[in-house]
Amino acid sequence: MKNEIVLNHVKFWQDQNIIHATFISNVDKNFIEIEVEEIFIEVITALSNEQYRPLLIDITQLSRPNTVRLFKLLCRNWKINSLILAKSFIVKSWDLKLFLELFKLGRPSIVPNKISTDYKDTLKFCNDNYAQFNAY
Repeated sequence: MKNEIVLNHVKFWQDQNIIHATFISNVDKNFIEIEVEEIFIEVITALSNEQYRPLLIDITQLSRPNTVRLFKLLCRNWKINSLILAKSFIVKSWDLKLFLELFKLGRPSIVPNKISTDYKDTLKFCNDNYAQFNAY
């Protein structure tokens, strides 16, 4: 791990061409609605080194309502989407994964979004997107 940044309840770092974000504790609704966008934009810009990279977000520590709020915000946020290659979300349960997949239907995004309960699966998705973008 290098370039670790901790802001409020979120820890960010860049490792092997992927920007990681993990929530280290649950947050309140106001934090998601007011601060998250600004924090993510600032940190992604700082960690990306002026290159497009995938974003892997671990939201297993959040409550179900906050997971849904955060997912909705990050999925359709054009400012964040303009800074990254892909977004991959790690959630804590299959039923939550399926619920978020349903939300994603009918809302196409230029940036691919992956939802999984498995870290290795999300990591592979991020690595594949980076390799495809950079023609490895």
